[in-house]
Amino acid sequence: MQSMTKSKSEMFRSFIVPRRFMRGASVSVDACGVSREVLIATLRRTELLCNMPDTMADVLLNAMVGRRIRKGAVLFREGSRGDSLVLKASGTAQVLQLSSGLANARVLATLIEPAVLGQESLYGVDKRSMTVRMLNEGTVFHMRRGIFADLVADGFVNWVGADEILPQDKKVVWIGEARTRPRAMQGIACVSIDYLKRYIRETSSGETIYCCSRDDTTAAFAAFLLAQRGLDAIAVRNGRKLALPNHLADQE
Repeated sequence: MQSMTKSKSEMFRSFIVPRRFMRGASVSVDACGVSREVLIATLRRTELLCNMPDTMADVLLNAMVGRRIRKGAVLFREGSRGDSLVLKASGTAQVLQLSSGLANARVLATLIEPAVLGQESLYGVDKRSMTVRMLNEGTVFHMRRGIFADLVADGFVNWVGADEILPQDKKVVWIGEARTRPRAMQGIACVSIDYLKRYIRETSSGETIYCCSRDDTTAAFAAFLLAQRGLDAIAVRNGRKLALPNHLADQE
């Protein structure tokens, strides 16, 4: 497994709230005052991570960036760009819907217990659907989409090479926009990352799905998401170079 060690300056630059809202040095999972068991159970309450193995849960927690956050800090705003999952380990936060500004926001929920926020950003959804503000000081961890995808690709999906012969009863899917799909693969299904949740609901659990994309990280991420929902999914390494057998050329 590749190292995820970050310097203090890298942690400051990569965190989700302005530096003025942080208190002290970075916080490790084991020093946040909440047990690993509780944090893992919190992550598993999400649709994205409900079936993750214990080994992945530990790797995920160890790779998260943690900070003590001051009262009043806004973790993210409705409509802003989002590319990270947020794990609120301690402190109380409000989930808000903005109308005419933060002062007049409608309170949708008050989160006292540990909670996961923004998991939809890991699917590729770039706009936050809510505003989250800390009501008091607490500890918050986060993980950006790219780090998460790298972790998944490094040890939590099954791979097959593009030069291997694919069995006739398997399904090949191009992960990405239709315009990025190679000409030789125009006959296969094309699914964007944003569409994956709907695609999962529409796909039979008895099928094996081979995920191809312009880059291996995206293919691995898609295979992981599909596998989390009970589907047999395999990432294709160098999938853009896949030479499709004739029987796979018309699946769309």
